[in-house]
Amino acid sequence: MSMQIRGIAIYSRSGEKRETRFKLDSLNVVTGASKTGKSALLDIVDFCWGRDECTVPRGEIRNGVSWFAVLFDRAGEGILVARHNPGPSGNDGDEIYFERNVETFPETPAGFIKNMTAAALRSKMSGILGIAENLYDPEPTGARRVEASSGQAIFYSLQAQDEIASRRLLFHRQGETGIAQAIRDTFPYFLGAMGEDYFLKKKRLDDARFRLRKLERELTEAKALANEASGTALALVADGRGRPLDSARCHPSPRPGQRLVHQGWIADQGSA
Repeated sequence: MSMQIRGIAIYSRSGEKRETRFKLDSLNVVTGASKTGKSALLDIVDFCWGRDECTVPRGEIRNGVSWFAVLFDRAGEGILVARHNPGPSGNDGDEIYFERNVETFPETPAGFIKNMTAAALRSKMSGILGIAENLYDPEPTGARRVEASSGQAIFYSLQAQDEIASRRLLFHRQGETGIAQAIRDTFPYFLGAMGEDYFLKKKRLDDARFRLRKLERELTEAKALANEASGTALALVADGRGRPLDSARCHPSPRPGQRLVHQGWIADQGSA
């Protein structure tokens, strides 16, 4: 489960290309004067990895660039991801171009035609990295969704300058809302402390617990209804025992030809 970066490229609005190449399996150091775009390289990688929001600083780069592109390397295979610059006023770029078996950056962005969404890109990258499907969607329990994917793998791969300098942050984007919890949920997976099917098993366990709680509530309600019905029946019986019997209702007049038996004497209806 590893991937390297062969190079990063930007394309101007007039179609010109400028790229930075890296040597694989080596430490690469990017140097230059302040405010020349060194820190933006990490933001470009983050954006081309599938992040929804473009965090490339507003300024000359956002004003003049049309496409950002990163050429990844996975076991010798070149994987090109290019994303359209949302511009100085936008944050999300929904135009993504993805291509495999690429040796180098194209000279112009003319061939960059949208063929991928950000969610599909993250899923594709997860498959390339060998991350098995492991979505834990706790509906209908209402708990949070948990999934180990390429979207979380980037937390352990990059560190911005302010993250390196921070004494309170260790991982990329850890200070953002919800990211710290995502790191806690997925870190054991990427560390190798849990199997590929951990989240799927956890989902089945939580679903079973949810169904058990639901059945227990239904059983409690059924018992309460049964007790209420039993109490009503006993009250009716007690009320009936305390009331005298109506002899007229208990002994209706006999029809012609029938014999009347009442209080110890027998008589024919005709002679009564």
